[in-house]
Amino acid sequence: MQTTHQIRTYQAPIWAKNPHFQTIAPRVLWRRSKARLQWQQFELNDGDFVDLAWQNQFANDDTRPILLLLHGLHGCAESPYIKSLMQVNAQLGWRMVVMHQRGCSGRANRFWRSYHSGETDDLGQVVQMIKQRFPLAPLFAVGYSMGGNILLNYLIGEPKNPIQAAISVSAPLKLGACADAINKGFSKVYQRYLISLMRSSLVSKHRSHPNRIEHLKLRNSSTFWDFDNVYTAPVHGFVDAADYYQQCSPKTRMATIKTPHLVVHSQDDPFMNHEVLLEPTQVSSHGQYLLTQSGGHVGFLEGEMNRPQSWLNHVIPSYFKSQLE
Repeated sequence: MQTTHQIRTYQAPIWAKNPHFQTIAPRVLWRRSKARLQWQQFELNDGDFVDLAWQNQFANDDTRPILLLLHGLHGCAESPYIKSLMQVNAQLGWRMVVMHQRGCSGRANRFWRSYHSGETDDLGQVVQMIKQRFPLAPLFAVGYSMGGNILLNYLIGEPKNPIQAAISVSAPLKLGACADAINKGFSKVYQRYLISLMRSSLVSKHRSHPNRIEHLKLRNSSTFWDFDNVYTAPVHGFVDAADYYQQCSPKTRMATIKTPHLVVHSQDDPFMNHEVLLEPTQVSSHGQYLLTQSGGHVGFLEGEMNRPQSWLNHVIPSYFKSQLE
């Protein structure tokens, strides 16, 4: 069993108690932050590609730790949680690389298929490339939201993987429950926004893949159940959305993970409900589970209202530093 790393407790400030504020505000707070990135087109084994965005790629020290970031659904290097961590890493000096899932870098991928919560082959190829290029560098990984699911599914399926330690933040560990939760109350706003982004992305690709799907069904998809039944499941080899959700939800297999890892959830996450949260028996002997009372979805704001900070940007470097010791 790994040594438990003591993590500073999260307590939401008075001005950030609302879970929707926690979820939405970071998009405004870190909107203007910029980082100097070096871009790499990485060719996949099946003929498609993903784009990687590096920070400090050309640093001289080949033993410098590498932090691999996996964005959430339809996220990218411009996502607020990634931009804010890059600000921290500018001081830390590690190499950092954002793996854009297929079609998420601002460029359409070549194939009609894209990515999903159980798509770990692309990640595996990127991890292998990084370790071949920097064999002496410790490799850490952080997955946010859907990226957290992909990361955890990879750790489950590849117990001898080269990742030294990993962190999952606000991952929808039980997909069906999340699809139900985000279809209720104010959370429908998030669902509508995300579905519109995914539909727009596919509609633009539909011109070059006109026979792959009925355009009207795609346009009429208004829930995750609809979208995943029409697109995600059939295109990626699942019977239907229920089959996809069952096969790609890592919750019941978390205890098998051998890589040291930290899982962070908030009880007030508007994308989820209590079914997503882990029971003690579902936490691996190599893992830690941190459940906070508040924090929203990939929020966890703290500090003063006029100088807000991200609690995650303290937790992430601190946890990985403990794994180097």
